[in-house]
Amino acid sequence: MPSKSTVDARYLEPHGPQWRVTYPVPADLRLRMGKTRLKRPLGTGDLKKASKLKRAVIVEFDKLIEAERRAMRLEAKDAESIRFLATPIQKGLQFRKLLDDPDNDAEGRQSIRMDIDLEHGLFLGKPIGMWDDGTGEEEPIELYDEQKEADAALFLQTVYPNHYERRLEDCRKAYIEKLTIEDELTARTIADDERAFRYLKEWCEANGHSFDMRKFTELMAYNFLREMDRLTGRPIANVTKNKYVNRLKKFWVVLRLHELAGPNVWTDQLLKNKIKSTDERERAFTMDEVRRLLMGKAPRKLHDVIMIGLLTGARLEAIVRLKVEEVGKDFIVFQRMKKEVGSRVVPMHPELAEIFKRRTANRKPKDDVFPDWPAAKKAGSMRERSFKASNAFTAYRQREGVDVHDRLPGSRRSRVNFHSCRRWFITHFRRTASLNLTRAVVGHSQASVTDGIYAGGPLFHVAMKKLLKVQLPPLTDQPVEDPPGINLFAYTQLDKDDPDEANRDGDEAELEDLTGG
Repeated sequence: MPSKSTVDARYLEPHGPQWRVTYPVPADLRLRMGKTRLKRPLGTGDLKKASKLKRAVIVEFDKLIEAERRAMRLEAKDAESIRFLATPIQKGLQFRKLLDDPDNDAEGRQSIRMDIDLEHGLFLGKPIGMWDDGTGEEEPIELYDEQKEADAALFLQTVYPNHYERRLEDCRKAYIEKLTIEDELTARTIADDERAFRYLKEWCEANGHSFDMRKFTELMAYNFLREMDRLTGRPIANVTKNKYVNRLKKFWVVLRLHELAGPNVWTDQLLKNKIKSTDERERAFTMDEVRRLLMGKAPRKLHDVIMIGLLTGARLEAIVRLKVEEVGKDFIVFQRMKKEVGSRVVPMHPELAEIFKRRTANRKPKDDVFPDWPAAKKAGSMRERSFKASNAFTAYRQREGVDVHDRLPGSRRSRVNFHSCRRWFITHFRRTASLNLTRAVVGHSQASVTDGIYAGGPLFHVAMKKLLKVQLPPLTDQPVEDPPGINLFAYTQLDKDDPDEANRDGDEAELEDLTGG
């Protein structure tokens, strides 16, 4: 057999022990002919002989292709008119048949997909306008004729059965992964995303709507929110529904970037929250409740977190996540939680020195301060690390002899919980400290001087001076009264501007207090 290098092997490929001709069909004729390549066996295993035999076959193939092209020109004057001879479903089935052809190699399938994209664009037509939400948060998007958009979607759905559903699910998984890794959102917030998406899908199924976010309208969003109680079988507060609206609104931005959704239907869907009276709002602990909590013989690991919560105002999750390296001689570094700007340095109250000395002794910098409140072991668990500590605290405060609970008739929630430790600290720290300094110490989102507090810095000493004035109640059997004029809802002031400090910079005001200016 002669060497392959001396024989013209173009348009030839092995087919078992023999050779066959493989000849490309022009792109504009592939749908019509139902193939990307024309093939014919030559009945010989001799490459030199096959190279001669192929010539006649190629001539025949060229005639066949030209005949098809003449027929196409007779049927239509241009490519646009031929497009209207087939419905989106017919066109889609033709392309689907091409994709399923076992003779197509990877290059051939890629070429077909490019043709599919071109055909999709022809069905879609040119944009008829632009849509802009007017907020500047989202890029304007092109709008298309509704019927043409529906035809284009039907065409793709026929070519790729379940294609939209797969892309939607892939996009959702990538979005959740980004929230977890890049945005570092808490497990609870991510669970809100998952729950909102699941509720939306269940509502669509229950009401006979396709789960296609490109067809989801503002009216459907409106009805979804108002039928959520019936869907879940329990009443859901508007504040919770609004939480789902905000999560879906953010997800919609991502869907639109991937052309998986239309205009953001959640922009104006927030529900009016019920304004709670003072009697209904959650509150700080009273001094006597703090006395009972500290005298109730709580397990040491629970007693320690209660003490830290009362004397730092830290959230429970931030406390149980503390590392040994975040505890200094007279300060604690709490990592960012919720909407906080970043980690923050908090002076250590002398009452906490023994607790931290005991919990950091003989441990490495990266070790947990609270290994006895470990994170959930189950892979993929949405529970925060503080889940068990929170439940343990709830059970403890309701224990006979402690009796720290305050649930109004007809209410599901108590007005006091572990967060009331934070409220108690804010209430008593705020009695002598400025609004800005209080915000900074507790990591409130409106804090303007957080960056100014660092171990050994001037504001740190200001904060320490104010902190020393926060005193726990005497631990005796005698009930303790709150100081005159105490406001158990003082924590709500953190969301407001203080008119007494409107013309004073927070840093300067506190430094004046320290120096007697």
